[in-house]
Amino acid sequence: MTLSADFRFITFLFIGLLLAARLPAQELPETDLSQIRCMTPLIDQLDEHRDQLPPDLLMEMNALTQGVCHRPQTDHSHTSPSGRFILYYDLEGPDAVPSEDSNQSGVPDYIERAAFAADSSWNHLIAENGFVDPIPPVRPHEIYFRDFGFYGVNCPDEVGTTYTVVNNDFEGFPPNEHPKGDQIGALYVTIAHEFKHASQYATNRRRCPSGFGNVELGCSAWIEMDAVMAEELVFDDVNDYYHYIKTDLDSSIPSFQSIFGDPDIPIPVAYNHVTWKLYFAETLGAGFWADVWERSIDSWEIPALDAIKNTLLEYGTTFEREQIHNLLWHLASGPDHSPQNYGFRDRFNYPTPNFNAEFTVSDLKNIETPTVLRPLGGQFFIARPGAGAFGQPRFTLNHPDEGIAMGLLGYFRDGRVETLYASGRQAETTIQTDWNWENLHQVGMVAVNLDQQESNNFTVLIESVIADRIALEPNYPNPFRDQTQIRFSLDRQTQVELTLHDLLGRQIRTLKNGSMPQGFHTVELDARELSSGVYFYRLRTENRVESGKMMIIR
Repeated sequence: MTLSADFRFITFLFIGLLLAARLPAQELPETDLSQIRCMTPLIDQLDEHRDQLPPDLLMEMNALTQGVCHRPQTDHSHTSPSGRFILYYDLEGPDAVPSEDSNQSGVPDYIERAAFAADSSWNHLIAENGFVDPIPPVRPHEIYFRDFGFYGVNCPDEVGTTYTVVNNDFEGFPPNEHPKGDQIGALYVTIAHEFKHASQYATNRRRCPSGFGNVELGCSAWIEMDAVMAEELVFDDVNDYYHYIKTDLDSSIPSFQSIFGDPDIPIPVAYNHVTWKLYFAETLGAGFWADVWERSIDSWEIPALDAIKNTLLEYGTTFEREQIHNLLWHLASGPDHSPQNYGFRDRFNYPTPNFNAEFTVSDLKNIETPTVLRPLGGQFFIARPGAGAFGQPRFTLNHPDEGIAMGLLGYFRDGRVETLYASGRQAETTIQTDWNWENLHQVGMVAVNLDQQESNNFTVLIESVIADRIALEPNYPNPFRDQTQIRFSLDRQTQVELTLHDLLGRQIRTLKNGSMPQGFHTVELDARELSSGVYFYRLRTENRVESGKMMIIR
């Protein structure tokens, strides 16, 4: 009998989940709660793989499922202000919710806050960002409250929809940053989390696209990462997910490390890679992920990576570019490496990333370091100018495999930051910057494996270079959709004219015109107003003319 990667992961967590289902939160070890918050993936995987289980384990897991998804008989109910949710609760017994009723409405504050959280989740996820609405027109979504050792679960019901079960008091759970307290914060994000699972179920029965880099975690990790992202979209002042992006988690379970702690762990990891999804939500809008899910309504077999790549093309960008910048955002985080105007909104509160190596560059010193990149993984490096450093930095990756890319983040002494990136299908990827060491505080570098195969050892070569010739480099990327970079070098200060021409040779844009100093230079071309097709760019100096060809695709 061969179990899927998803189910191997679920089985690995089974003992911890079983304890969580049977013990109240205050009796659970803190390490369990730091990794287990939601039982929804377990319920889904048990349903999908029950025919693969031996009878004794199947009986045990069926009992667990029934226990987790049990809907208690309650004495009280409350409908949310929108009418979309009905909440069932008790005021006595083991599942009783806190009875405080500060406004004397006859409904406990805990339940009124849960109703607010449910309506807020619908407004943010469905109305604002376009995720699939899981609530049928004439039947509100049911929410129950029980005393169990995890946060919540979203369970399929008998009529093809779902209902939610949430912890009844959140006593003994890890702290968060909600201004009104840990209990309210945990309640809010749990309802947002489980309601996102309800939307996933309405989209395609949570048959999430497969094909991510982390084949050992697969589908279950994908839907959990998605639901944790929803917590931040709806309640960005709770920040419960901070527990999962630390860089000092239990090293005995390395797959639970965050991108900050180990960028080489393949995507996805259920909770700890939520910032990977938040990058796209912050740069392209959360509706991007609604569009990705839309692709899997009718054809859920489409691999997740393909769905993401195709959706990115519709947004005028590429997975290659976004994955590089995604890791650059993770590098540019924490108290020591966060620029003022670049990166995550919460980057100053994020952990300092772990660097593969930190270099000090002096004169023409070259540095090499061997390492390995796993599928869709990366590595972080930092280079700082030492005494006597001069010239302009050049970074080179020597590697034996295709699909290796590199991104640079220049931290300038005046507070500016600039990014450069390139990928190579050959054995070498090089970025010659137009920066000068004397103007730089440091340069962050990410090496990225864009492929789904493990890369063998590669080396990082850092040089300080002085331009000694006039040369026009091929633009990158090429072909491209909206933006590309044109790079050239000058061996002395000279008059420069850089122009863009159509296929008939007509000049349609002047990109540079004036005196420029010796060195390496980069010019950004924004082509969003140009039609698709072939164009030429021409570099004219006082005694030399060079040209290159580019292609715009729509």
